Amino acid sequence: MDTSVPKVEKAACTILEHLRHKLNNAEVDYESFNGLHSFLIRHDGTRFRVQFTHQALLRKTAYEIEEAIHKVVERVLCATRSRLFKAAAKYPQTDFYNSSKVLCANDH
Repeated sequence: MDTSVPKVEKAACTILEHLRHKLNNAEVDYESFNGLHSFLIRHDGTRFRVQFTHQALLRKTAYEIEEAIHKVVERVLCATRSRLFKAAAKYPQTDFYNSSKVLCANDH
């Protein structure tokens, strides 16, 4: 039996659990095939796919995995906020814009 499997499974479970926790109003699924680990995220009408190779999960430390999760969460939230701002600009009579006060770094 490959001794790397438990480490990779633990890393994949950590990523899945943290994505579900930090994006609690998102649907997050996981699939693995041929050494590619995919995390499918559906958040506010937008779909994302994040993939890690088996080897990448083996090499990453717990800290690096946490950093990767943080970056994914930041990008998902930024993309969905950007979508809401575009909707608010298109329909200014709605209150979308006032409900979301945080801007992403690239939303200037």
